[in-house]
Amino acid sequence: MREQHTDGLPGGSAAAPTVAAVGVTPTRDPAVAGEQLRRHGCCILEGVIPSSDIPTLRASAERTAIAHDSWHLDGVNAGTALDGSAAVWHVASLLSYDQTMAAWIGDRRVLDVVEEAFATADIQVSYTTLQVNRPNCQQLRWHADGHLAQTERYERPHETLRRPAHINALYMLSDFTVANGGTWMVPASHARPAAQDPYTSWSTEEKYSPYPEAVHATGAAGCVCVLDCRIWHCMPPNLTDQPRVMVNVRYAPRRVPIELLVGPDVGQPPWPPMPQAVYEALPSRLKPLYAHAPFPPSPPSAQELGLYLNDELI
Repeated sequence: MREQHTDGLPGGSAAAPTVAAVGVTPTRDPAVAGEQLRRHGCCILEGVIPSSDIPTLRASAERTAIAHDSWHLDGVNAGTALDGSAAVWHVASLLSYDQTMAAWIGDRRVLDVVEEAFATADIQVSYTTLQVNRPNCQQLRWHADGHLAQTERYERPHETLRRPAHINALYMLSDFTVANGGTWMVPASHARPAAQDPYTSWSTEEKYSPYPEAVHATGAAGCVCVLDCRIWHCMPPNLTDQPRVMVNVRYAPRRVPIELLVGPDVGQPPWPPMPQAVYEALPSRLKPLYAHAPFPPSPPSAQELGLYLNDELI
């Protein structure tokens, strides 16, 4: 078992080490980040969002979280702890309600790492969710976000298909620390067999308990933690009296059908479609990533159809 630390925690509580324990530290070098993502299943990009922009983004996110907390799955809030307490505010399809993050979701520094991992620049965003971990909240459950490319499914000569099918980017709008619940991850678990993962082989008690191999993702507000969605991860307790705020953007290669990445069958809520007016106002570099997201065109009403026919007759 890894050594447990108590530095800076309320009451001297024990905690996992940070991801720096396996050599993952914030970096501005996409090559370094890409290698860490391949080897450990995660990396941390430093200073993607300028510190001067963080207060405005965080304040907007917190207002939106309180006003639009509506992410439920089978009638149960996905941010509910084992004892039934509400641990997290979630807002799915964030840009439909709050566009303050739009300038950063298509940031080239993040896309460089994501595109290299997918081996393609033809990508899409399948998921954009605001997550605010409540002060003094409890741990949520261990999980992995899908198994579309687990190692054992692709034997030689198909090793290249072992690449991730989707990648999370956690845009930190608060400092991620040990005390406030910087995400727990199990390094290199993205390469372990699916038969060992939390969905398949862990008891309920294990899913809601600390894990001996876990490390915290930590970094200053403005960093982005990029992780292979197959990595085992979990929201730890927030032991502080302040919320921990992030925006989770999930990228996927366009070769993976969007219906495999969203919807109840893969443990995600149905995608709330983006209003067309919101889509049209997105930065031009962001529109290709969300081309699938707007409402489909509405069929013409009987009145509109009648007016059209009358015009044609005239």
